[in-house]
Amino acid sequence: MCALLTAARAQITYQEQGDAGDLPETAQATGTDTNTALSAIRGTLEENGVDMYVIYIQDPANFSANTVNNETTFDTQLWLFDAEGKGVVFNDDAVGTSLNRSTINNSTGCLTDRAAGIYYTAITRDNRDAIGCEDKLIWANYPFRAVRCPDGPERGSRVAGWTGTTAIAGNYEITLTGAFTALRSRIFRPARRLTAGTRRTTAAATRATCLQRRKSSKTRAPRLARPLCSACADRWMPMMWICLLSASRIPRRSPPAR
Repeated sequence: MCALLTAARAQITYQEQGDAGDLPETAQATGTDTNTALSAIRGTLEENGVDMYVIYIQDPANFSANTVNNETTFDTQLWLFDAEGKGVVFNDDAVGTSLNRSTINNSTGCLTDRAAGIYYTAITRDNRDAIGCEDKLIWANYPFRAVRCPDGPERGSRVAGWTGTTAIAGNYEITLTGAFTALRSRIFRPARRLTAGTRRTTAAATRATCLQRRKSSKTRAPRLARPLCSACADRWMPMMWICLLSASRIPRRSPPAR
């Protein structure tokens, strides 16, 4: 009996505090540890809203989240991103139903072989979609009634913003299986609660940051403009002492007679 009571106390429903952020940098933490089972998240979605939360998933292959419940009052979309903000799985309309609610799980293998750790789950109204560093969709628009791994033009990108306009959505509950409370990933700390205006600025800064990272990854290492000898013409600065040693042994030419 004591064990059952302890287990019951350990499971919690998290209530949104203020307005949850829309990117990993501003996502709302659901707790201060990863040992408390999280059975649901409840909140309210505003016009053009995106609410993102930090969760811990111990066994991703057995994780699920859905909005097929009486608490949710609008046409939803559910999203899951990894600790780096990259897309994992998405659903618009729950498979096997005629409802406009959402369910994400491992039915299509998107969570197979995923490691335990921090993940970000987000909820939007229909037509508010995740975009990557180049402002292109991480998931394609279609099909609606399918559980999908990232399949858009920017399927390999981290989430950098959202596109599409929506009306005021209303209340929601994300019912969870296999989730635990968590703080945001160290990659995206620190962050603070932001107003709608500063959140837009943060989204722009995020896009600029990931674009800069993309540029940096393409930058080639510079070569010496004028190598001192042919033996190290293609070598990098750490080998410069070899060139200097070689150059010191090359006899100097006498100046031409006047």
